[in-house]
Amino acid sequence: MFKRNKPAIVFLLKFVIVYASLSAVYSYYLSTYEQGEIPEVDAFTYEVAEESSDLAKLFGFESSIEINDDEASVKFLFDGFYRVKIVEGCNGLSVMILFLAFIVAFGGRLRDKLFFIPLGIALIHISNIVRLTWLTYIYVYYYDYAQAFHDYVFPSIIYGMVFVLWVVWVNYFAFRVKKVNIYEK
Repeated sequence: MFKRNKPAIVFLLKFVIVYASLSAVYSYYLSTYEQGEIPEVDAFTYEVAEESSDLAKLFGFESSIEINDDEASVKFLFDGFYRVKIVEGCNGLSVMILFLAFIVAFGGRLRDKLFFIPLGIALIHISNIVRLTWLTYIYVYYYDYAQAFHDYVFPSIIYGMVFVLWVVWVNYFAFRVKKVNIYEK
């Protein structure tokens, strides 16, 4: 039975090892910000909040961010309203780790991984910034729909995009086989 299922077992082991390792590193990174009585917001979450605010400004909205003194979060002020706080779970890093673990575990050429992983992470990051900006807009102007967008619509979009990236990886990169011309000597 092991021989027959060896590829699936190897994939799962690689995936779990990579995912657990990267999650442990991420957890350690977050723990360095939890030293005081009120934990600080981590640098990556702050950067994501800042980039989301910059995107809102690009589209003509009055936007700014402030460190929340009461908890480890960033206040996202949008057109004069504070309705959204950005916390560690909003920064997209856990989704990036999930994406990366799959690509590493599934196999393929190193050269392709060195191209595809940064591209996928960049797409996830950009999508997340758009998501946060759009979600903040919805919280300010369409508050009745905000919770549904936060809980269902945007997670579907982000995880759907990760799934599409995985499908692209499996179909176009993971099983590349060098074509051999049988007529050449």
